[in-house]
Amino acid sequence: MKKLLFIINPAAGRSSLRDNLLSVVKVFSDADYLVTLYITKCAGDGQEHVARAAKEYDIIVCAGGDGTLNEVVNGILLSGWDVPLGYIPAGTTNDFASSHQLSRIPRQAARNIVEGKPFPHDVGEFNGEYFTYVAACGLFSDVSFSTPQALKNAFGRFAYYFEGARKIQEITQEFPLELTVDGKAMTSKYCFLAVANSLSLGGVLQFPEDMVSLSDGILEILAVKAPQNPIEFHNLMRAMVEKDYNNDMVRCIHGKEIRVQTDVPLVWTLDGESGGKHTDVTIRVCERQIRLIY
Repeated sequence: MKKLLFIINPAAGRSSLRDNLLSVVKVFSDADYLVTLYITKCAGDGQEHVARAAKEYDIIVCAGGDGTLNEVVNGILLSGWDVPLGYIPAGTTNDFASSHQLSRIPRQAARNIVEGKPFPHDVGEFNGEYFTYVAACGLFSDVSFSTPQALKNAFGRFAYYFEGARKIQEITQEFPLELTVDGKAMTSKYCFLAVANSLSLGGVLQFPEDMVSLSDGILEILAVKAPQNPIEFHNLMRAMVEKDYNNDMVRCIHGKEIRVQTDVPLVWTLDGESGGKHTDVTIRVCERQIRLIY
């Protein structure tokens, strides 16, 4: 029998996975997988376990939010073992799942994994750490990890809106930074910066499908300027709704290596989890580093 490691974050999302856990395990068992369950105990636990145990398994499946997926991907890459990865989205936003149109129904997601084929997927490297779909700083970037888990479990995505509303007064604040993309430097002031490999950010920002490929060895850099008057605010909101990322308020650049330098430490988020404060970060694309099966 093939061996499957099933990593579960019991704190992620609401009750959909807990209510369907046995049926999910049965799908794997019926497909002739010997299933080993591992319930994460704290932040970082999933990454450490996968890094130690990855070589013992034919496939690794994780269930949780984007942060859980981030830990498992980091664990696989740290292990040096090329093992396919399955993902059952059970978090609040699940941007990664949206990009791949993964089923939010646990049993169906499990079926898609056992019946699917591996898809090569780029990841990003951020000062030695890995992210699956976004590294971001600036306005609202810390909402996903500053929102209490209990609030997310109770209210789902609306919890992010509650938390974000408390920060709306910061929308006119901007920070100067030097952005170097594939050796070309530019200096400007922004209120938000994201380096992404995704079609969706925070369930709010959407990239046109013809703009993004998830396995082309290219990252998308979205830089947003702070609106200083009602007209600029209107133009920014219209650009977001129309997915117009080439104007005076929003700019989208494509690149393989990005360096971000600032005078003041900025709080970064990696896949919705805290990435720490930094004044100098280097972000590189790692082309087709994981095999997502679905």
